[in-house]
Amino acid sequence: MRRLIIGIMVLISIWAVVQFVVHMKREKTPISYSCFMEELEQGNMYEVSISDLEITGMFRTPVRVTIRGKSRETLNFSTVLPYRIPDFAATIEIHATEENPILVQERQPTRDWTHIFMYWLPVLLLTLLFLVLYLRRN
Repeated sequence: MRRLIIGIMVLISIWAVVQFVVHMKREKTPISYSCFMEELEQGNMYEVSISDLEITGMFRTPVRVTIRGKSRETLNFSTVLPYRIPDFAATIEIHATEENPILVQERQPTRDWTHIFMYWLPVLLLTLLFLVLYLRRN
């Protein structure tokens, strides 16, 4: 029984580390709306996802941005619309060409229960397994 619990703890730990690394890999750099529009007009958009006022996506080529005085290149970005623009996806698609198509997704805003479930469940399970082992030992 103890080996089974330890095996489960190891698997949950590995899963939690993988989820953390994947999340860090997808980290999006905040950019200004004007920077977003400049890159859109230059044809540097690869993928855009719109959810209410939030826009996230990926550039075709890295863009140099300055954040808190530090300059760095980024492919993944996030920005916020200054106000609600009806059918903003159509505005983005106008800039798409055959040579530079843009993948546009419109998402419904969601409560982040999946985030809570995926990232905090392993911590909760590890804590419970630790308590079970500790109480069985005493």
